[in-house]
Amino acid sequence: MAMISSLSEQATRARCLEGTARAIMRKGIAATTVQDILAAAGLSRRTFYLHFHSKEDALRALFEILTDATLEAIRAATTADDPVDRALQAADKYLALWQADAKLSLLLQTEAMRTGSALAPARRRLLDALCSDGVTNYERATGHRIDPLIFRALALCLEGLLSHLHEASDVTYARIRAVFESIARSTLTVERDPPRPDPKGRDS
Repeated sequence: MAMISSLSEQATRARCLEGTARAIMRKGIAATTVQDILAAAGLSRRTFYLHFHSKEDALRALFEILTDATLEAIRAATTADDPVDRALQAADKYLALWQADAKLSLLLQTEAMRTGSALAPARRRLLDALCSDGVTNYERATGHRIDPLIFRALALCLEGLLSHLHEASDVTYARIRAVFESIARSTLTVERDPPRPDPKGRDS
């Protein structure tokens, strides 16, 4: 019975989070109230407060689930050895996830970037993990050291471009991808040592 009770609690919590997502997509984060979440989830106030302390608490839980799922999906999608190819695989997966829930993604990311936001720690953890993965894989594949800030800059670049997507009519997912690829190739391509000239003048 304890397991059944646990599953029921998980299902109720999931309904709260789904209601939170629907409510903020309808009214925006600032305007959404707990009552809006209850109406969207079809749950009572008492049930909501058994799982969350506030709207902000529910938002934080929702964002943490989404960032954890994003990191897992990106890690599963990045299989290439070449650092540039791997970065592009990560970008492609991130873009696909964003497109699947563009409005929700924009709302949550914008809130997470706000100073003092309860969502900021989860955003930082995602960025830290992506940078750490990038550095580890780059150095293993190339044998070269790299400044971790390069991978953070790439992640922030993609994040910023996606935010700009909703502000400018001439920005598309394809254009964002092309710009990201150009930057990734400029920063991650390893220059191979040129062949040493033959001291006797023969072609190598």
